[in-house]
Amino acid sequence: MAEITGRLVTALLSNGTVRIIFVPHDGGGNEAPFIVKNLTTAEKEFVSTFGVTPVGAAWIRAEVERNKSFCIHVSLDETIAALFCRAGPKPEPRASGPG
Repeated sequence: MAEITGRLVTALLSNGTVRIIFVPHDGGGNEAPFIVKNLTTAEKEFVSTFGVTPVGAAWIRAEVERNKSFCIHVSLDETIAALFCRAGPKPEPRASGPG
């Protein structure tokens, strides 16, 4: 499977939920947030979904607790990266020939 490199941005919201966004290096502009109910759940998701080591997940959690946000460069499997993309409208096929 192909990997997509980009930034994993994590923010602690005022109501205690955690918003995680993956922004690929190749642009995109249609990133969709992955929202979990608290930091404990976010830490578990870093390990199970994003492949971060448990030590790395604990470090990210500590940074988010201290700074309320955190950004790290990662490479995600394309199926995981697809979780963060909104499905945009597909362009209609154009008729070929003179127009």
